[in-house]
Amino acid sequence: MMLLPINGRSASRLRRGILGNMTYQEAADLAGAVKPGLVIPMHYDAYAGNLENPLLFQDYLHVKYPDVPCAVPRAGERLDVEIQHRNR
Repeated sequence: MMLLPINGRSASRLRRGILGNMTYQEAADLAGAVKPGLVIPMHYDAYAGNLENPLLFQDYLHVKYPDVPCAVPRAGERLDVEIQHRNR
């Protein structure tokens, strides 16, 4: 399972002293390279003015890496997952 920050970086964020994280495209590409059993975007609504739409991440991931499962739980929603060990 991967939990990836998707709030991104920009000049306007840097002006406000916000370093940011991966863009949703960078996060999806990382998940596509690793191929986890499940990827969950995060850190997209933690602070006002440093937001991203997690559905953009989900759509990009499904188009580019359709074999990588994704969940975008709502705030406070419980997400039960079954962990399976894979041999590499």
